[in-house]
Amino acid sequence: MMFLVVAAQPRDVCLIGLGGGSITKFIHRYLKDCRVLALEISAEVAAAARAYFLLPDDDERLSVRVEDGAAYVHGHPGAVDVLLVDGYDANRIVEDLASDAFYQACSTVLRPGGVAVFNLWGSDRFYDTYLARIHDAFDERVLLLPAEQKGNIQVFALAPPVVDLSFDNLQVRARQWDTLLNLGLCRFLDRMRSFNGYSGRRFRFDLPRP
Repeated sequence: MMFLVVAAQPRDVCLIGLGGGSITKFIHRYLKDCRVLALEISAEVAAAARAYFLLPDDDERLSVRVEDGAAYVHGHPGAVDVLLVDGYDANRIVEDLASDAFYQACSTVLRPGGVAVFNLWGSDRFYDTYLARIHDAFDERVLLLPAEQKGNIQVFALAPPVVDLSFDNLQVRARQWDTLLNLGLCRFLDRMRSFNGYSGRRFRFDLPRP
């Protein structure tokens, strides 16, 4: 949910990869001004989320589709404010969700000021390749947030115009969301500061390329 701190007033959120539906349910329940589109290529996964994990039925703010997420981003430029991508199978990331063409499409599916968040495994032998592709697709506008305990790394890729990346501004935004939703975003913001280019109390996109 750190996208709330770096995205400009999200209204349409798209998730590629449903899983048990935790993030989809959270956004649908608590972000009343947001519409959520969840794309899941496996009909069995979508059915399990509804049967066993209390994913609600579709309504005017929620749409769950059994659909190829890669095809969606290629075909819908300027459609969403936030794109959340978690496309791993049991062994590695799905190649269609990690190609140069896919990341380029992700940069165009976003509206101005939007953000795409990619869940990568730091232990994946292709991690540096995927990260370099994201850097290229988003003209280096990338911030990292490693998980605290596991090897997952959240990669935040920002569409222009980028929000004010001064720490003071982001801290105000994080505190506002923490007051509303008690998400601990201020703590994650501090963690993000430790893993990215930072000077003059501002995030900078100047870390060495992978």
